[in-house]
Amino acid sequence: MEPDIHIANIIGKHLNHEASAEENACLQEWLMADPVNQEEYAAYQSIWQNSDMLLTNKMFDIQQAWTKINTRIHTSGRIFNMHTWKKLGAAAAVITIIAMVAWGFQRMYGPAAIQHLSARYDNQQVVLPDGTLVHLRKGTMLSYPRSFDTKERLISLEGEGFFEVAARAAAPFRISTPLAMVEVLGTSFFVNTAASTDKITVSSGKVMFAEKNNRQHHIILSAGQTATLSGKQFTEGNVTDANDQSWQTGILEFRNTLLQEVVNKLSDYYHVNIVLSDEVKDVQSQLRINVRFVHQPLEEALEEIKLTTGLGIKKEHQRIILYRP
Repeated sequence: MEPDIHIANIIGKHLNHEASAEENACLQEWLMADPVNQEEYAAYQSIWQNSDMLLTNKMFDIQQAWTKINTRIHTSGRIFNMHTWKKLGAAAAVITIIAMVAWGFQRMYGPAAIQHLSARYDNQQVVLPDGTLVHLRKGTMLSYPRSFDTKERLISLEGEGFFEVAARAAAPFRISTPLAMVEVLGTSFFVNTAASTDKITVSSGKVMFAEKNNRQHHIILSAGQTATLSGKQFTEGNVTDANDQSWQTGILEFRNTLLQEVVNKLSDYYHVNIVLSDEVKDVQSQLRINVRFVHQPLEEALEEIKLTTGLGIKKEHQRIILYRP
C-alpha cells in the first residue's frame, strides 16, 4: 500500500476515534516528520469537521466533495506531479471513510432503521419508542422503527400480541399483518395472526380493523368486542371467552365446559398435542369441566383433569392421550 494511502486511512480512523495506540503513534511520527504533513492533516481535519453538517442532513454528497477539490485544483494554477496525485488518492480514501461513517450513522440511527424482534423461546415484553407496551406470545415476530415519525407509528406483526398503546392523536398507531391493517389512537387490544385468519380483541378504546389491500373495507371495534378476518369476510362478536388472552394473563378458567374444548385450549396454551381416545370421544359430551388454572405447569393441569374426569393419561408419538382406563 502506498504510504500516503496508509496515512489517510489512519487519519480517518483517528478522527473517528477508532485508531489503535500503534496507529496514533504512527500518525504523530508522520506529523512531526514534515510541516507539510501537518498542513495536509489540517486539510483532512477540515473535511471531516465539515462532514458533521452532512451527517445532520442524513446524506454525504461525495460528488460535492470532489467538486470542491476539483475547483481548488483548477483555480490554484499549480502543476501536479505523480506524488501529488498520490496525495489526491489519499484524499479520496478520507472521503470514502467519511462516506462510510455517514452511511453507518444513517443506518444505525436514521428514522428508517428497523428493529426486528422474535419471541423465540418464551413470551416477551417490549416497550416501543413511543412508550407503547407490547406483550408478545412465544413464536411471535415484531418489526418496528427505532424512532417513529410525526405522522404515523407503523409496525408489523406475525403471531400474537397484546398492545397497550400510548396516546398520540397526531400520529395514529398502525399494525400491519399479513392480511390486515389495524389502526388505533390510544387503546389496549389483542392481535392474533394466523396463516389465513386475523383476529382482534379489544380491551379498551376503539380499533379500526381493515383489509390490508382495501382499507375502505373495514369495521370499527369497541371495548369488549372481537372480530376475525378470513379472506375478505369479517365476523364480529362480543368477547365471551377470557381464555383467548390466557397466554398473556396466565389464567385458564373453565365453567361447565365440554372436555373437547378444554383439551383444545390446553393444547394451544401449552404448545402440545392433546387428544381424546376414540372411546372418550364417544362420551365426551357427557364430560363437562369446572376448573381454574393459574400459572400452573402442564403436568399439574393434566393431573387435575385426570382427577376430575377419572380418565387416564398416556404419551404416544409426541401426543398426550386421554383415555378410559
